Amino acid sequence: MMDERRWMVGCAVMGAALAWSVAGWAQEEAVGVEAPAVEHEEAQRAGEEVGHEVVAGVEMEPEPRASQLTLVLTGNTEGDLARVDCREPAEMREYYRARQVGYVRTLGELSQGGRLPAPVVISAGDAMYPAPLSRYLMRSGEEGARNLVDLLNAVPVDAQSLGNRELSAPRGELIEVMRAARERGLDLQAANLRCENFGGAEAICESTGGLVGPHYKVVERDGVRVAITSLLAPHLLEALTDAQRQGLALAEPAAVLPELLRAMREKADLTVVQYHAREADALDGAYALASTIEGIDLMVASHLFDERDLEEGRFGVVQAETTGTPVVSADSGAFHVHTVELGLNYGTGAPRIREVRPRRVDVTEMPEDRITREVLEVVADAYCEDWGQPLAADAGLEMPFEAGDLQTFMMNVMRFSAVAEVALINAGAFRDRGQFPLTGELTLADVYSALPFDNDVVVAQMEGRALKRIATHLGGKLRAAGLVLDGEEVRVNGRPVRDDRLYPVVLNDYLAAGGDGVIETDELKDARIFAPAWAAGSPSIAELVVRYVDARSGVNTSAGDEVGVGLSPRGSFPDLHRRFLWTYTGSINASYNQVSVANPLVGGAGGYEQSQLTVASTDQVNLEGRLAARADSRDHGWDNDLLVQYATTRLADTEGATFEETRDLLRLRSQYRNLALRSHLGGRWYVPGPLVEVQAESEFNRPESRAWHRLDVRGILGFSFKLAEALDLKVGVNIRRDVMAPDGEASWGLNTGYTLRRIDLLDVLGRPVQVESELEYFYNGIARENVHELRSANRLFFAVFDQFFFTASFNAYLYQSGAVGEPGTNTELTLGLNYQWGATRQSF
Repeated sequence: MMDERRWMVGCAVMGAALAWSVAGWAQEEAVGVEAPAVEHEEAQRAGEEVGHEVVAGVEMEPEPRASQLTLVLTGNTEGDLARVDCREPAEMREYYRARQVGYVRTLGELSQGGRLPAPVVISAGDAMYPAPLSRYLMRSGEEGARNLVDLLNAVPVDAQSLGNRELSAPRGELIEVMRAARERGLDLQAANLRCENFGGAEAICESTGGLVGPHYKVVERDGVRVAITSLLAPHLLEALTDAQRQGLALAEPAAVLPELLRAMREKADLTVVQYHAREADALDGAYALASTIEGIDLMVASHLFDERDLEEGRFGVVQAETTGTPVVSADSGAFHVHTVELGLNYGTGAPRIREVRPRRVDVTEMPEDRITREVLEVVADAYCEDWGQPLAADAGLEMPFEAGDLQTFMMNVMRFSAVAEVALINAGAFRDRGQFPLTGELTLADVYSALPFDNDVVVAQMEGRALKRIATHLGGKLRAAGLVLDGEEVRVNGRPVRDDRLYPVVLNDYLAAGGDGVIETDELKDARIFAPAWAAGSPSIAELVVRYVDARSGVNTSAGDEVGVGLSPRGSFPDLHRRFLWTYTGSINASYNQVSVANPLVGGAGGYEQSQLTVASTDQVNLEGRLAARADSRDHGWDNDLLVQYATTRLADTEGATFEETRDLLRLRSQYRNLALRSHLGGRWYVPGPLVEVQAESEFNRPESRAWHRLDVRGILGFSFKLAEALDLKVGVNIRRDVMAPDGEASWGLNTGYTLRRIDLLDVLGRPVQVESELEYFYNGIARENVHELRSANRLFFAVFDQFFFTASFNAYLYQSGAVGEPGTNTELTLGLNYQWGATRQSF
């Protein structure tokens, strides 16, 4: 009997050792130590040696007490049950779940009848969402939810944690799965989850013990009782949408654990705590808990090591200094399973952990569990039948789509569906599961595989300065369409970003809620869930894509405004740089000033000498209004300006005083620029852009010295040069005529000038000081009248609040003709309070 048992134990250990050795041994109690590579023959010899050593130890054991315990750590698969590409033959599919089940079942079978106990199998959570096959099951109602739970139950998991990925599933689908889990006996743990009666949250807690408890589970292996509990880091709720976290709360683990551990100690010999956190905070959070909370024999942490550590085989044990609690990783995923071999010591009381050996086992070459594979085959066939068909009759791809192409296509769909200039999404919202490049037609499976989360779509506005800040995340945490970082310059649809302009943006709700720390919530203005009239509620990004492909015949492309032959990342959408961006601005500066003085006369003179009483009574009216409409595209520019100036003054103390005009001007200007040549030559400043301009000047009142109402019309033909983004220089020829003058004749001449559009000059007290400037010079009637005309307008703006500005303006006008010889000038310096308004509209 002893020989038979020795043989069975040897087989079990040699089989397990062989599997573990092939995967590589991790160094115990050391993070970042690379595991040695082991060849197949060496692994077999190592397995035999370990088996003989363990058998010898069993013979010397004075009493039948387990000296070691094996934990199998699964989870973090995100529902990745299989790789199913519906474009490929069925025999090309890989059934990850069948291999995991096969491996765990093999370990259990090898342990039966031997001195080594069966492994304790625990799942760290994130096991059923959001991979495409599991999403397909979750969307298939009650039956699909039961099938998903049965596939999870195929591995006899002793403790199954609830992860944050599960909580990010649509609430209705999640509740169906939770109910199926309760019916099928799949116990889900979340010891610090608290639920209220909102949005069905109570159904989640009913399935995790959050309403009734206890919050832990006890399993026994050969007389060793192990109590297992699971906790989630509170920050995991931050990344969820309002709908996803409705009614849910996470208590601080440090507040929950002490009492929970006392209860676990009363029921078990060893305590195991699973801690689920996001990657950036997992190590620090797990170490802090293990260091401050007494009574944890082993802590299992999700995302303890980064992907590079795992790929290069570096992982191990982190040991808390103050408590001695070992912390091991549970980053198994779809292709690997972590095992932890615990060496146990027995004193006078319960066993204690003396040694911890973590191992990462590659299951891709493990035998498949036959029953699980058969179930997955049926699910995969149904998945391809329902989701593997083209989205529409016109769903052909113009070219093979790589992952970046599909990302760009989807974000452009977001932009043009929501009529936004910029689309933003976090990098983690897209997944490449090995299905690229895509060929043929676009399918629902393609869309759901690349977009694992059913994120809502948010529309908002962002200031240009905020877009500049977040552009530094492009290529890292952030993906965008319409927004690019070109060297140090940030552009939106080919145009430099203006700091103070509000840009319409569309983004997923994860980013809008501050996910990944990319966008600060106060940077989003007028944010709201996108709910178009055609949708019953708020469509997800995937639903926008499906609708666009189905209705794409109504969408123009950038090439000649004709629908393309196939779907293209950019060619299926208008190039917004070639469409007009309209900018409307206006300002008004109006004032009325009345000074009334009453100084009694004494002897024909004022009776008082106070300075306030020795001035003249005056009435002043000042009015200035500006309107502008500018249209800008890559190849064309069209500017329209209207300026109205009027001022009148009278000295009220003067006998027979009347109002005298000090300003009287109406000026309308319209200019068209062709920029095609410049844009095709890279936008170099010295490349001219042909322009045509019309100006008209008039007045409110005709002066007594003139018999007609002036209407001066000028036509200009020339070229513009863009010296800088906001600075244009123009040169050309002009023809001018006062069309109302009885003997007016047209005169020809030359003109030049510059326009500096409003820019930020500097900051004062945290507010921008802005400047704009314009100068025009005309030389008409060359060698005849020799008319010189120069006008200049310059203005400084200092923001007071909102659209109100302190302004300082300096305007100058000079006119000289050969007939008079001497120049006439008008200069004006004005300080005042100015109201500005503006709006920008992109043509789609």
